[in-house]
Amino acid sequence: MGAFNTVRLQWRDAKTGQYRDINVQFKYGDTWQHEYEVGDVLLWGGNDIGEPDSKHVVASGYLENPDALPGTPEEFEVHVVGGAIAKVIPDTGRFDFVKARETLSLWSIDERTARATIVSALGAEHALVHEIDAQLTHLPRNEPA
Repeated sequence: MGAFNTVRLQWRDAKTGQYRDINVQFKYGDTWQHEYEVGDVLLWGGNDIGEPDSKHVVASGYLENPDALPGTPEEFEVHVVGGAIAKVIPDTGRFDFVKARETLSLWSIDERTARATIVSALGAEHALVHEIDAQLTHLPRNEPA
């Protein structure tokens, strides 16, 4: 995976019902083995992946040492809002990180920029464009899309 960061969180073990710490690896911000918790602001200014001024980004995350934690999801979504880790949840399947390789497994919720990039690269009829268009419906109409 190369250089990455980790976010530590409490996870409820499905078998025992007890909570345990787990680490989820992800690549966003200054990717240099930084250790975070939910709520922490990401560091920038080194081995940067992404844009520090993005409004809402979802990065793909992977459970560290999955063999030691049977029954725990192995893939996660790391949501970064306003530069801070807002939440880490099991992968919902909503974001296709494989198709988004050109964004380095990141999904930027800066809809206008993402839409323009995807339309120029893949065409206006691509499924990602339709998903972004659905997101754009909540924005004020006086702002150009």
